[in-house]
Amino acid sequence: MGAEKTDKYGKKHTGRCSKEVKDNRIERMVEWISLCKPTGDMLRLATAEWGVSKRQAESYLYEARAVIRERWNNQGRKDFVASALEKMERVAELSIKTNQHSNAIGAVNLQAKLLQITTRDN
Repeated sequence: MGAEKTDKYGKKHTGRCSKEVKDNRIERMVEWISLCKPTGDMLRLATAEWGVSKRQAESYLYEARAVIRERWNNQGRKDFVASALEKMERVAELSIKTNQHSNAIGAVNLQAKLLQITTRDN
């Protein structure tokens, strides 16, 4: 038999968890947020999968949101705009290749808004 897989999120753990397990749980919450999971679902998943109380799950969620805010605070406006423009360029390119022309128009429209070259919103 092979060695047991390490328990990255402390699923079988009772009592206080290590800093590493806590950090893994917070990063997992960040991932769930990025996947647009509803708050209630995230809290239920955390309590069911990790065996923590609802209050502790809320604490992890609060810390995950703080991590996201910190990541955005460290990014300059110019860097954000450049990254977003590049993504929209890619969306437009893929949309044209797959005959989704309205998505391509939307991507170009967002680029124009980011560059502040539009005169009005339609």
